[in-house]
Amino acid sequence: MAKVRFDFRGEHELLIPDGEAAEACAYEIITGKCYPLPAKDEVVKSVVDLGAHAGEFTVMAALRWADAKVYAYEPNPEVFKMLVENTRQFKGRVFCLPAAVDAIGGRQRMYRHGLGSVAYHLKQRPPTEPQCESFEVSVAAMADVMILKPDVLKLDIEGVEMAVLQSVADLLPAVNRIYVEFHGEEKRIGIEQLLLPSHYLGYCRLNSYTNGCQGELMYVKRKVIR
Repeated sequence: MAKVRFDFRGEHELLIPDGEAAEACAYEIITGKCYPLPAKDEVVKSVVDLGAHAGEFTVMAALRWADAKVYAYEPNPEVFKMLVENTRQFKGRVFCLPAAVDAIGGRQRMYRHGLGSVAYHLKQRPPTEPQCESFEVSVAAMADVMILKPDVLKLDIEGVEMAVLQSVADLLPAVNRIYVEFHGEEKRIGIEQLLLPSHYLGYCRLNSYTNGCQGELMYVKRKVIR
């Protein structure tokens, strides 16, 4: 376990898992390089963070939108403990849920790949790859998540983002701001085709180490001024 300290509307400290990948991801989020927060005020009552990890974005959202309730989903039991601890200061405003999210709810296995705690997948990789650590998790259906009526929705769920968004396509036009990680050019194009009728692309970052086939996007509802 490591600690990250930062200043945003006061001094704060986050517990994160050990490792360079976890530390790098935390700093990218709290500095706005990843999932940047808007500069101007906007009315936000509900924020949903899917793949909350240790609460890096959850905490930033709770600080940025002080009147909002934030719902953070994280299935990894060890990382979930850090999420709960990191959000303790927001009691009554931040709600931590120990679950993954997919198009259909139930129980699934989660697999660890490569980058440790920041890269757990609901989908197993090809059988030609080495066996990896896995464990069973509770999975919430995206349709049930949308009952929370998020004004801000963030998805970092390691490859199932497209399927999850498609499962609630008719509800997405009501979301003001959608942050989404993508895995592969085909999925990025699919996300774009799904969201552009109701949102415009406000931000895109390509991860250079993946040759541009992975990165983060932010879509903003067309009637909202960024």
